[in-house]
Amino acid sequence: MVACFLDFHRRVEAVVEPWRDELRDGGFEVRPRVREMREDLERLGGVDEAGEVASAAPTFGEALGWLYVAEGSMLGGRVIRRGLLQDGVPLTGLGFLDPWGDATGDHWRAFVTAMESACASGRVRQTDVLKGGRDAFKLAFALLVPPRPIESAA
Repeated sequence: MVACFLDFHRRVEAVVEPWRDELRDGGFEVRPRVREMREDLERLGGVDEAGEVASAAPTFGEALGWLYVAEGSMLGGRVIRRGLLQDGVPLTGLGFLDPWGDATGDHWRAFVTAMESACASGRVRQTDVLKGGRDAFKLAFALLVPPRPIESAA
C-alpha cells in the first residue's frame, strides 16, 4: 500500500512541478512528499520500484485538480492515522499519512484559497480543474484498488 501511495504522489509531483512557481505566486507552497514516503517504505522493508511518471499537466487548472486530490488525501490520512493509533497499530512507515501534523488544516485552507483565487481571477477554467481532479482520482483508483477476480456463474 505504501508503495502504491508513493507511486501516486511521485506522479502528482511530476504533473505539478512545472506549475510550482505559479502556485507560489498564488499563495500556495507545494511541499514534496516523495522523499519522506520512500523513507517510510524503507522502514517497512520495501523497495522503491520507480514506475512510469506522468507528464506535466497541460494547464494550470489541471495541475490544481491533481493537487486537490493529493492535498485532500492528507485530510483523510489524518483520520486514518488517528484510527490506527486508537487500535494500537504501530505507525512505523506510515508517517506519510500525516505529513504536516497540526498544520494540515492550514495547509489545506491555503490550497483551497489559491485554487478559488485562480478560478475567480480567470487564470484557470473550472472545467480544467475538474479534468485534473478526475484524472488524479482515476490514477489513484488504478493504483490503489486491486482488480476484482472474475466470479464464476456456478
